[in-house]
Amino acid sequence: MKLSLHLKLPSSRSWLRLIPFGTLVVLFVVLAICVVFLYQEFYQTIAQAKVVYILQSQISLSRVDVPLYQSIFQNLEEKKKSNPALLQNLPNPFNPPTTPGNPGGGSTGPSPASP
Repeated sequence: MKLSLHLKLPSSRSWLRLIPFGTLVVLFVVLAICVVFLYQEFYQTIAQAKVVYILQSQISLSRVDVPLYQSIFQNLEEKKKSNPALLQNLPNPFNPPTTPGNPGGGSTGPSPASP
């Protein structure tokens, strides 16, 4: 009985079979880059131009009363300023108020039954 093993060594031209696959990969990468570029530079720009056009048509054409705006703004700024005297008269929220019948403070409800 004769056992013959034929081993094929890879030829130096085996990489030529990969050229069509490599060409397709490069083509798809270039196509993807073109699509992303066109989307960002053209489609989004056109969409933003449409939004600007729509917003321009909705702008109110009435004039702003600047002195009234300034007086309202000044009133708001005065209301934002804090008065330290008001903060000194605030009760402590962590100490419950004491009542004459309950000197320790806390709840005035029934106490739990002791064993």
